Amino acid sequence: MARRMRILWTFLLFLNFAAALVSCHPQERPRTRRYVLRGVIVSVDKENHQATISHHRIPGYMEAMTMSYVIKDQAALQQLQPGDEIEADVVVESDDMAWLENVRIMKKAPVQP
Repeated sequence: MARRMRILWTFLLFLNFAAALVSCHPQERPRTRRYVLRGVIVSVDKENHQATISHHRIPGYMEAMTMSYVIKDQAALQQLQPGDEIEADVVVESDDMAWLENVRIMKKAPVQP
């Protein structure tokens, strides 16, 4: 009988532990949001992986302004030059963490003589 009681208590302890694990919630990750950006390249800082862009209003995110964005795709960054009209996805993970993905040149800047 004592052995059965130990097995029963061990089983109940295991169930209690399993219930505690199931009830734990992992920390919520920041909700990633995406917006379409349209604008003109003002300058490119290849060393710091950034481009300053004068962009139109981004509905649901921000008004029109000129600001720098990180561009993680090095190949896309290498193709940009001041005056290029672009479209890109702004990826926002928090108020202080945003970058551009899927950068597309819609119209190349005129070639300067």
